[in-house]
Amino acid sequence: MSNSLERRDDGSLSLFIDGRLRFDSRDEHIFHESLVLPALVLSCIRSEHPLDVLILGGGDGLAAREVFKVDRISTVDLVDSDPEVLTLGSSALKSINYQSFSDRRLDVHVEDAWEFVARAQAAGRRYDLIVSDLPVPSDIESARFHSVDWYAKLRCVLKDGGVLAANGVSCEATPWAFWSIFNSMAVAGLHTRPYHVVIPSFEALGYGADWGFFLSSNSPITAVQLDAVKLPDNCRLLSAKGKLFELFQLPIELFEIQSQAVPGLNGSSILLQYFQKGRVELVTGITYDVLQFSTTGLTIPPVDTGKDVLPEEYGQAMSVVFGEDGSTGRPVKTDPEQMLIEILEQIPSLQHGHAPELISDFLSEPAVFLQGIDLGGLVDRMLAHAPQLPTKFVRELETLDAKLDSWKPDSASLPHLGSNAVMFLTLVIIAGNLLYPDMVYAKGHGGWVRTNRAVERRYQKPNPGSRSFGEKQTQLQADQNSARDLEITREMLAADRAELAAYRQVLTEELQGFELSQLDEVEYGRHIVKREEALRLTEQALAHIDLQIASLASVLIELYEYDA
Repeated sequence: MSNSLERRDDGSLSLFIDGRLRFDSRDEHIFHESLVLPALVLSCIRSEHPLDVLILGGGDGLAAREVFKVDRISTVDLVDSDPEVLTLGSSALKSINYQSFSDRRLDVHVEDAWEFVARAQAAGRRYDLIVSDLPVPSDIESARFHSVDWYAKLRCVLKDGGVLAANGVSCEATPWAFWSIFNSMAVAGLHTRPYHVVIPSFEALGYGADWGFFLSSNSPITAVQLDAVKLPDNCRLLSAKGKLFELFQLPIELFEIQSQAVPGLNGSSILLQYFQKGRVELVTGITYDVLQFSTTGLTIPPVDTGKDVLPEEYGQAMSVVFGEDGSTGRPVKTDPEQMLIEILEQIPSLQHGHAPELISDFLSEPAVFLQGIDLGGLVDRMLAHAPQLPTKFVRELETLDAKLDSWKPDSASLPHLGSNAVMFLTLVIIAGNLLYPDMVYAKGHGGWVRTNRAVERRYQKPNPGSRSFGEKQTQLQADQNSARDLEITREMLAADRAELAAYRQVLTEELQGFELSQLDEVEYGRHIVKREEALRLTEQALAHIDLQIASLASVLIELYEYDA
């Protein structure tokens, strides 16, 4: 991660992580008090004993500061995978976190939150309060922290009546993502009350006119219980009578999305897709008290399993954009702006967020844009999932794969690919940005390698800042780049193999479940099928996964022999 601490002349400061504001000291108390205190005080009401607390993320020490505002804290486990943020928390930020890292009750763990919770679950460790202060997800890896699997794990490490406070997303700017998280919690068996608050620094940067949180438990949370909450005297935000209840009033138009927002399993990209959906127009001015609805009688869509490599919307666009023979018969367009309009018409969700700028940059200056993209590796990875992709999409991928050796990516040659091919290439890049951001955006290395053909074909991309890059590089630098690219390729392949192995384990467990089942029909994905059919399909999937793992192992062996 890239961390930046910015100081101002007035003594205030802001922390940015990967270019996104984590907090502004001028209003961070609004965020952290809203996140922690309602759940903290509710935990005190529900338990007569000193509290055991788990903070996930929160390496800046600000959530811990809020936790220590009450005296009844026994232990606090703080888990953050970023040692740089933790160092800031215990040094540069100690004046605003009230030296929370110096409290003897705090135990810091520098590790992945998923791994820590898994170990705690295995050891039978349970908490009165869990504060999830993790950042907004930017890829599938981080989206797992809002999956059904994740909240099921957290539920298992909550004590009876324990309380979970979770950082969410903006209800106003990303309402579909907000309710997708809520529904993931519900599917995991948690009773959840969503709420929101205005954070000026977030609003100023376009993150949304409000910010959403979730107050959750393995037992129902009622308005009567919250009415008994007495916040600490040093709470700046919610001290006024009735202020707490104001946070639980949501515009009625937002609440109506709840029954439509799809929850996701670990590996699903549905949450990331919802970030592309637009705002909902608020016209009635009517608010709904979310403390009044029943958390047990909600309508929740089927869970997205993540097994569909591409969003359904993209598949539908393929049917419109491409004919059976891979062409539409439409005249070739030479105006990139017209191409952009047609792409956005086919996939409405791309009209929101940063997608239009991304597409526009690619269409206007493809040579510059593609310098930072592992396009060949992206195509190869998608082709590895061919059995899960629409036939037309696979056919176009194979055509694009064949063209990559001879096509020179520049503005002049781009229109000659044809409108159909240009739109497909753009969709591949957009889909790659969603599914494989590590391949769409290079991480500072000077070149890139074809994933499945690293031994046979190598490409050295020029540095965007220098037109004479190739002339200026020494042979030693070229060798270093080549070795670094080879190592990056190995790491990518190893990650693919690990991902496949994990998926194989899931399939194996599903197969065992089907074998032990006494039912004639079983749940298979989103469908109910005959048990024999589920067995056959799962065995077939396992065989395919084994072939993919063997293929990756073979390529890895070739890479190491090539290096030797």
